[in-house]
Amino acid sequence: MKTIKILLICMFAVVYVSAQNVPPYTIAETEVNQPKFMAVKMANNTVENSLHNYIAQNFKYPTSEANHEGTEVVHFVIDATGEVSNFTIVNSVSAKIDNEILRVLESTDNMWIPGQTNGVPVAMEKEIAIKIVSSIASANPAHKDFAEIARTYYTKGSEKLLLEHKSKQALRNFDKGIKYKPYDQSLLYLRGLCLYELGKTDEAHQDWARVKKLGGYNMNDSYFAEDIKKLKGYHEIAAMLDLEE
Repeated sequence: MKTIKILLICMFAVVYVSAQNVPPYTIAETEVNQPKFMAVKMANNTVENSLHNYIAQNFKYPTSEANHEGTEVVHFVIDATGEVSNFTIVNSVSAKIDNEILRVLESTDNMWIPGQTNGVPVAMEKEIAIKIVSSIASANPAHKDFAEIARTYYTKGSEKLLLEHKSKQALRNFDKGIKYKPYDQSLLYLRGLCLYELGKTDEAHQDWARVKKLGGYNMNDSYFAEDIKKLKGYHEIAAMLDLEE
């Protein structure tokens, strides 16, 4: 089981003390073990402890969704007894695929060794990303480059938003790009600005909060940096992400 050790150190000024004195600091160690998917018997009688393989073998692609593909992202909680709950679709491929993924994940109830803090089982959050490639939409699904597809939509969306000032068309391109690469900070960053332009401030803040959680975004790396600064939401996101203006 993977163990993450976090050392919490109380900082103190350097002083010279004799060996008999109690050191003017304390060190406490917190041991955190992440939840682990347990081995289960699969349909072919093999034992499998890979969540990815479990989903792949149990997922039934809805026939009506044959042309839908992208990266499904689901957030959920594994409680102290190994039960799963509180499912949230972070990135949707389609409503029917969402439901099928949720069905498979819900079937993993009690197939988890719960996470622990200092040896005590506790509830922990987990987020998984599942790449779904349509064999109909692609001649070679195993090698389809989602990153390249997302970059194409990013470029188109940027041009529509920043050069042509067509926010609705830009949003459609950003949505398509994020469907393939939901963790792409540049796409989330610009979609947030696009949503802000359209008056959808709550949704814009959700995208920006996601960017911040993922580690932020250096807007100055963008070819469209100067055009971005002209958007009405720029100063707000700059403050939110501590960007230099």
